[in-house]
Amino acid sequence: MNKSNSSNLKKTLITITVVMGVTVFLFHSVFPTFIVKIKNPVVAILKPSFKYPTSDINKVIIKTKDGINLVGIHNEAKIKRKGAVILLHGIRAGKEHFNKISEFLSINGYDTFAFDSRGHGESGGEYCTFGDKEKEDVSAIVDYIVSITGEENISVWGQSLGGAIGIQALASDKRLRSGIIESTFSDFRTIVHDYAKDFAGFEIPFLTDYLIDRAGEIAGFNPDILSPLQDCKKIDQPMLIVHGNADEKINESYGKRNFKNLSSVRKEFIEINYAGHLNVWEKGGTEYLENVVKFLDRNKR
Repeated sequence: MNKSNSSNLKKTLITITVVMGVTVFLFHSVFPTFIVKIKNPVVAILKPSFKYPTSDINKVIIKTKDGINLVGIHNEAKIKRKGAVILLHGIRAGKEHFNKISEFLSINGYDTFAFDSRGHGESGGEYCTFGDKEKEDVSAIVDYIVSITGEENISVWGQSLGGAIGIQALASDKRLRSGIIESTFSDFRTIVHDYAKDFAGFEIPFLTDYLIDRAGEIAGFNPDILSPLQDCKKIDQPMLIVHGNADEKINESYGKRNFKNLSSVRKEFIEINYAGHLNVWEKGGTEYLENVVKFLDRNKR
């Protein structure tokens, strides 16, 4: 082999080594953060968060068990209070997503508490843990509500990621009297595979599993125990499960599986015709929202 060929081979091997090293680094340390780090600047470009006008009116701040500040909005009932509802938004959304719902519940007698989930919006925390730590955050919110209002009729209304958090919170904190769960998934690992296919148009399953496992290590949770489907077995509170039959992100079948697994005696399933993932309220209209209030009214203690 002459010197020229030897030099070219050496350069090729160096290039391959560098490319492999960069690839390993990306899959081990960078790509997994796309799953759990909502404020990741790269993700913000590819999948922008929802933007809502913010206000300091009625803003509250509470501290979680692990010392994170959660920022929320407390909207008081405009008539004699019947109870309180904790509102849990979806991924890359925020507390302001529930502004209109808060107003609707307020005029129907319910205090509302809408918080930016950890790692979202104005709240602290670096990572989203898809319910593992957030369920304890919900318990901290319950503590806060009881301490400032004395209210014990507290429900949770969660959408998408917020629905999965709500299910886990209802399973672990029996002070929550009832739940309204919209458009959520049954199993964390499964839904990440679904989103990977949707985002890229294809996926390599073993690489997705590796990213999921690394995301759990980075954010400090076990992906294999994040199963709203299994948590539903622990829920005996009244439940309203809602899903659009045209949901393009989280298939309606997941909502039906969750519903079937509930241990609740009083449970209802509402299918919203033609609703996708984020327009359940629009497609369901006033009739749907009035049904939610009726559900809350008849299941308060």
